[in-house]
Amino acid sequence: MEYHLRLKGFVGDWDFDADYTQYILDKYKGQPVNVIIDSLGGRVYTALSISAAFKVHGDVHVHYVAANASAATIASLGAKHVSIDSDGWYLVHKCSSFFFDFAQLNADELDKRIEDLQKQKDQLDRIDKLVAAAYARRCKKSPEEMLKLMEGSPWLSAQEALEWGFVDEITDFDDDPAPVIDSVTAAYCAQNGIALPDALKAAVEESAEESLLSRIVASVKSAFHSNKNISMDKNQPNDPDNKQLPENKTSAGLPPSEQQPENNESAKPEEPTDKADQQHTIDALQEQVKELKRQNSELQAKLDKAPADSHKQIVEEKQQRKSFSTNLSKSARDLLDSIS
Repeated sequence: MEYHLRLKGFVGDWDFDADYTQYILDKYKGQPVNVIIDSLGGRVYTALSISAAFKVHGDVHVHYVAANASAATIASLGAKHVSIDSDGWYLVHKCSSFFFDFAQLNADELDKRIEDLQKQKDQLDRIDKLVAAAYARRCKKSPEEMLKLMEGSPWLSAQEALEWGFVDEITDFDDDPAPVIDSVTAAYCAQNGIALPDALKAAVEESAEESLLSRIVASVKSAFHSNKNISMDKNQPNDPDNKQLPENKTSAGLPPSEQQPENNESAKPEEPTDKADQQHTIDALQEQVKELKRQNSELQAKLDKAPADSHKQIVEEKQQRKSFSTNLSKSARDLLDSIS
């Protein structure tokens, strides 16, 4: 299907904007307009504005794909026809507003805060009744039934959304993607009190585990790859410049220590496997750690045996430096006086 308008992301953001929606509707005035929606919601007032614009245009077909919730479901209420992908999800719930309070209040201040919160609650109740009435008109249900459904905040399958009357048709277009919820979207749902359907929870957990595992594997591979061509053998010096003889060239004329076998299959040593390289690197690193620990123990033992001598030596060195500095300063002053 060819879509004239794609509304995705946060309702009220640049990609789900009422002004741009109105621009597209005006561009196709008097013509059918196909709209695809893929959003977990956002601002109620933006959704109501888009719904009204769809209703005024009069010939808008909205198609839902993936998981849609909250204000994204309100936006389609003014459309002439609403469809949903067979793998899509649909959620309605009561409205919410951001609240955060961290303060120390006395009794009078608490009374004022309670009064303000009560006003906020009353406003949310009025918006819920308005939205429930709009749902009721589309679904041919009573507002009370819609409010009861909104209180439970259920994720509806495509079939359930059809049975309730939120959509008019279930489709299975080739370009309809299956619903996918990543960890970022899951976090957004948790922060806004939107419950994920059980069918998608497992996908979120599996995606997070695969992402973490892939990062760990990539990190380990990168570490071993960076050390793959470095010799850890004490008898063989490292070659940081990775200098090699050109192909099909012999090492004649080079010193014995730099000579290499000619380029033929029989003379090539067998290349170690990745596991052998990794184990060789691990063993070498462990040997370095042991050596450093041994040296540290020796130094500590020396310090423990003669702390007084070390301290005396340090004091004498400081006194010598101070005497030298004093003499140097005096010589400099004498030189300056003689010049003057």
